[in-house]
Amino acid sequence: MPQDDAPVFKSKNDITREELADLFQTLADRASEGDLTLTKGTDQVHLVLPDGCRIELEVSDSPRDGGIERELELEITWKVDEQGAPLEGQTPRRGFTIS
Repeated sequence: MPQDDAPVFKSKNDITREELADLFQTLADRASEGDLTLTKGTDQVHLVLPDGCRIELEVSDSPRDGGIERELELEITWKVDEQGAPLEGQTPRRGFTIS
């Protein structure tokens, strides 16, 4: 059994707005297909997505040297079994819109 909040894959990068849009488009395409693989160097994790999941969206501002750092955090969670297969049971409910 994994430890509490044990990272399976982690990456932090500086990218352009166009690269961000490409990342979101690829994520949307792969989510539509139901699975995606994240790769960085030799690290790789394959995710099978359930029909329903929970999302948390948060925007926050923090004072930083020379300005304010704005953060948009999107967290997607779902339950999996010991082999990483999704456990169904999340009831889809939409709580916000993007325009």
